[in-house]
Amino acid sequence: MMYALVAFYQESILSNITTPRLTLTPVTLADAPFIQANFADDSILRWMRHPVPYPVYPEDGAITFLEKVVFPQREAGTHFPFIIRRAEDATPMGSVGVKLDTDHTWEMGFWLAGQFRGKGYMPEAVIATMRWLFKNTTAEVLEISNAVSNDASAAVQQKTRCDFHGVFPANPPYHCGDTENDVWSMSRQSFIARHGL
Repeated sequence: MMYALVAFYQESILSNITTPRLTLTPVTLADAPFIQANFADDSILRWMRHPVPYPVYPEDGAITFLEKVVFPQREAGTHFPFIIRRAEDATPMGSVGVKLDTDHTWEMGFWLAGQFRGKGYMPEAVIATMRWLFKNTTAEVLEISNAVSNDASAAVQQKTRCDFHGVFPANPPYHCGDTENDVWSMSRQSFIARHGL
């Protein structure tokens, strides 16, 4: 497992990521009410897989996830989730995060509350998070997968110019019933060529 993040973690883990319209802030316990209120929505949960509870998200789901999963993994340098905020007023809108899969390969996940969709926020947040990952870690490849019928997620991958690798079996299946997923990736080299570091 890669632990080259240790020095980086000590210095920069609480740093924000900024774009012209967004501020991405490392998730804290204070974000639990926002996550609970917005993630527990069928328009989000249906695109998730086990172990995310479905169809009912527990009342303590967000706080339990942060305390039992996110914070220990972040301490280990293997999971970095951010809250997506509107830069002008710090309104929380959703979340994006990266998690270590293998030594130099990471996975990304993201979601956005309904009222903020369709405004281009998510591609902006995804590109900013990719840049953060490739600038501050030794990651070589970032992978993203989505349920085959999740057109909105696939559109984000297309807009951020990820490479499409095909449709593969999803195990476990998605809560929506899809048993296959689209698999995409962005390599360090491709990101630099397409977006700059």
